[in-house]
Amino acid sequence: MNPKKNLAFAAVAAAFVTLVACSDGNSSSSSSSSSSSSSSSSSSSSSGSSGAGDVTVNLSGTSFSPKTVTIKAGQSVKWVWVSGTHDVVSGSSCSPDGKFKSGSPTSGTTFTQKFDTAGTFDYFCTPHCSAGMTGQVIVQ
Repeated sequence: MNPKKNLAFAAVAAAFVTLVACSDGNSSSSSSSSSSSSSSSSSSSSSGSSGAGDVTVNLSGTSFSPKTVTIKAGQSVKWVWVSGTHDVVSGSSCSPDGKFKSGSPTSGTTFTQKFDTAGTFDYFCTPHCSAGMTGQVIVQ
């Protein structure tokens, strides 16, 4: 098999393992920043493990994967920059609503957002929103 294909396969396999591990709550990794959702959201830097049952969304190219996630109130979503320069901004139609923001567009990092309130939270990547890089968190 071609070495480039081996590398691509390894990257896809690693992303799949990460997604599966996170979906059953067995993931342990650090995050570069976190914030809590409420009517007045605040951001702070922290380091530590993702909580049991938290969900991971990968950012690569011009897409979030998965694009839509469903969680329970009190759980967190962790966005992982796989490749490219991105940010995560709450809002729809490429217009921020101020509920959460990962910071300035960057690469090679993570962002974790805890969702305490039930609802639907749309988000997008500022540099790639016009290319359709949008997502949604559904909190039950």
